[in-house]
Amino acid sequence: MSRSSRKLAAIVFTDVVGFTELSAADELGAIKLLEHQRKSFQPIVAEFGGKWLKELGDGLLLSFESSLDAVRCAVELQTAARKIDGLQIRIGIHQGDIVLQGSEILGDGVNIASRIEPLAPTGGIALSEKIQQDISSHPEYTTQLIGEPELKGVSQPLRVYCLTCGDLPTAEPLEAARPSNQLAVVAVAAIVLCLALIVVLKTGNGKETGGGDANATIAKPSPSAPAVPLATNSIAVLPFEDLGDGTNRIWTDGVPDEIRRNLSRDKSLKVISRKSSEQIRGDRNAQLGAYWLLDGTVLRQANGEFVITVELSRDHEVEWSERFAKVTFENLFETQEQIAREVARRIRPMLIASVPRLFRGSTNHPVAQLNVSRRPTDNFDAWVAFLEGKQHWIQRTPAGLVTGRARFERAIALDESFALAHCYLALSDVMITIYGMAPAKEAMPRARAAAEKALSIDGRLGEAHAVLGYIQLLFEWDWGKSRKSFETAIELNPSFGFTYSWFAQFYRAKLDADKELELARKARELEPLNPILNAIYAEALYRKGNKTEAINLLKTVYANSPQCILPPQYLGIIQFFEGDTEAALAQFQSLNDAHPGAPGPLLGKGLCIWELGKKTEAMKILQPIIDAGQSPDNPMPLEYVFRIHRSLGNEEEAYKCIEQMVAKRAPELIWLQLPLDRDLEFYQTPRFRELMAPVGFDRLRNK
Repeated sequence: MSRSSRKLAAIVFTDVVGFTELSAADELGAIKLLEHQRKSFQPIVAEFGGKWLKELGDGLLLSFESSLDAVRCAVELQTAARKIDGLQIRIGIHQGDIVLQGSEILGDGVNIASRIEPLAPTGGIALSEKIQQDISSHPEYTTQLIGEPELKGVSQPLRVYCLTCGDLPTAEPLEAARPSNQLAVVAVAAIVLCLALIVVLKTGNGKETGGGDANATIAKPSPSAPAVPLATNSIAVLPFEDLGDGTNRIWTDGVPDEIRRNLSRDKSLKVISRKSSEQIRGDRNAQLGAYWLLDGTVLRQANGEFVITVELSRDHEVEWSERFAKVTFENLFETQEQIAREVARRIRPMLIASVPRLFRGSTNHPVAQLNVSRRPTDNFDAWVAFLEGKQHWIQRTPAGLVTGRARFERAIALDESFALAHCYLALSDVMITIYGMAPAKEAMPRARAAAEKALSIDGRLGEAHAVLGYIQLLFEWDWGKSRKSFETAIELNPSFGFTYSWFAQFYRAKLDADKELELARKARELEPLNPILNAIYAEALYRKGNKTEAINLLKTVYANSPQCILPPQYLGIIQFFEGDTEAALAQFQSLNDAHPGAPGPLLGKGLCIWELGKKTEAMKILQPIIDAGQSPDNPMPLEYVFRIHRSLGNEEEAYKCIEQMVAKRAPELIWLQLPLDRDLEFYQTPRFRELMAPVGFDRLRNK
């Protein structure tokens, strides 16, 4: 068990006023505003010895050793905010006990502080009585009593003050400013905010700054703790329980999967992906970073009819449950859509009453209206084949991709107009290329044809636009079309996490690290338990300089998802690049033992041994990789051969690898400049730039 410690701290919350409306009107402008806030505020927080614990959408969670430092910093933050066009913030401060338990931050001090910030005036600072008392001996800080609000869960009387020094705005007393009906709304909003922040502080996802304790703020995407803040518009649809003989898992996954797909069409909802739900099979009380949970059961009877039950809950309380009997394949899709509509209808009133910053999307329109969707297929056997294919595809293993692809082909053979099957066939071929299981010039054209076929059948299929954008990025190097495809995919299906992850790679190629991190973070919010997206997010953190946070996140993800090779492989790469060769070698050796024959761990192990001076031993590992990469019958990524020649100092051979990769349109060219190569000057040489000219990076980066 992790040891806990208790300490006194001043907690600061900030919130951007009107951010929801700005996001709805100008999403790009809203994102840029947050970037300006981050760049301006981080040095100020560090100057006053604060810890940048968490970014809560448009808000911040900070902590300080003393009340005076917290107040001084808050005043400077408001001064800085006034210099940023369009940025108006509220700040709330409270001091109290917090409990540090491993990476979790708990305590009444945190809970009380979460309720004070909404009481601050726009551009102002609200203080608890404890903070007001602590600064009362400093005459430069004057305060005004706002009132003594009743806060649920806080038994002792609590006075709230407004800081009035300088040009800070004052606030009217609560009794005069808020009639009883408004006070009720504020109370509800504060409660919702508190619930969200309690979970936020149990998880951590903060940025690392000087003096900060990264171990106390790292997200833990595990079945026992959500990886992202709870938002009142977030919902996870869990795998259903099989009430039959236990052999019909395609239905216990397929039924909720279609409900999830229907919910994703409502842009005001944040729908947690299936991959994250898969991570908690067998632990149905686990949290997924979702405020709402939809659970259920499926019974397929001997006559082929289904009995489906669903249960919508929040805070462990059931809000709605229903039983659907005599469901046949003819009305199965309509039943799943009916469930999605009812779920959306019941969630929407909560969104309207909640604090705006907890969610994105308009609250002005009435109860959710899902667009009418077309039936995926009228062929029962095709639908079964498709569900079986997804069962294998979602494993993201070589065997799973091959088997899944075969089942998608079977579904298409049974129903040529099955758009989703064409889409997942395209996804399979893209993954097969990336995994080095087939040459790009063989698999990528197949993938494009399948994606185009899917869109010719259903042009509003967001996943198909996403995979087309990924093909245009990795294989065709058509930057303009790739970006438009990703943007269209997000517009049509904002809940498909991989769209954001792939779009992040677009900005990595563009060398826009801020946008890359923003999109990688969004992907992780949608798939908080997905080890692949967590690893990609960690890499983006590392590239932005948040080294400790990236390393700790990778360690946590690996501990929770030991079957996934990517997080520990990234961890070994970072350790190698940071000069901790012994730790990297141990990491790659452990991976090699768990995944014998996997080229990535083998490559890392060989390079570590070479770095340690054992060159003969290293070449016994590295030479077979070189030979396999140069063989025309072996689709092993040439990137591995390139890495070896770069590390061994064989620059001529490295250039030849680049030339071959360009000729083969290898997808790894997009992310070639990874931290496995310490000599970044190589990538600026005239010859390298000449060889890479067909890819068009200069054209992309000069836009």
